Amino acid sequence: MAPFSAPVSMSNPFVNEDIRRLVRAQLRTGREFRRWPDDLLTKIEHTVSTGAQGMFWWAVCQVEVIKRLKCDRWLVESTLKNLPKTLHETYDRILIAIPIEDRIWVYHVLAWICLEEDLPFLGDIGKPMMSSFVLKAATRSATSVAPHLQVRHYDLETLRELCGCLVQVSDLNPKNANDTSKEVTLAQYTVREYLDLPTPPFGLQEVRKLSQVPIRHTFQVTVFKQVLYMTAIESDQALAHSLLGCSISPTLEG
Repeated sequence: MAPFSAPVSMSNPFVNEDIRRLVRAQLRTGREFRRWPDDLLTKIEHTVSTGAQGMFWWAVCQVEVIKRLKCDRWLVESTLKNLPKTLHETYDRILIAIPIEDRIWVYHVLAWICLEEDLPFLGDIGKPMMSSFVLKAATRSATSVAPHLQVRHYDLETLRELCGCLVQVSDLNPKNANDTSKEVTLAQYTVREYLDLPTPPFGLQEVRKLSQVPIRHTFQVTVFKQVLYMTAIESDQALAHSLLGCSISPTLEG
């Protein structure tokens, strides 16, 4: 039998209706939307679900962005008139919307999350990427290039708020109610594709300018220092400190 293939469009009535239900659920159950007027919620539901063109994750991200507009009708309606066409454009806008003073830290958060994929030889250190590890590692590496960030407080809620749909925070052991450990990952493979674009979009360029070094260089150098430290500390505490100048503590894990 001859091979047969044909393009399948994700934009069809059944998919579009599923997306509409998804958007409606986000709007009607999200606590951020509880006080929003019904007519505005209906407009958001229609515009986002129609513009999704079969992309579920695109729709999720638009609602995530819109909920930050604090029910400012003018801003919401302006945003609905100028929705991004692609996921990469969506991610770019998310980065640009981050306050300038926080962009370096977000850049380093993304760098450390990428560590799990790029340095699999680290084994238990890299998998899973614990939220406590990410927070401490990103803060330390970010403050090494921007000392003024030392006065700012970054926690898991800050990570969720700033990164939005770029990352996903989930329970490490959901079946164990006594274990509150969290795992942080990139929200979707398309986020990594965006970060690895050969020609960085405007938003990513702006963040990189502030961070001074490429993502991979940032976390690989820091991890290398950590490995040196852990190797040296087993034999000589003084040697470990002389190698790294006390810039990294004995462990980054929380």
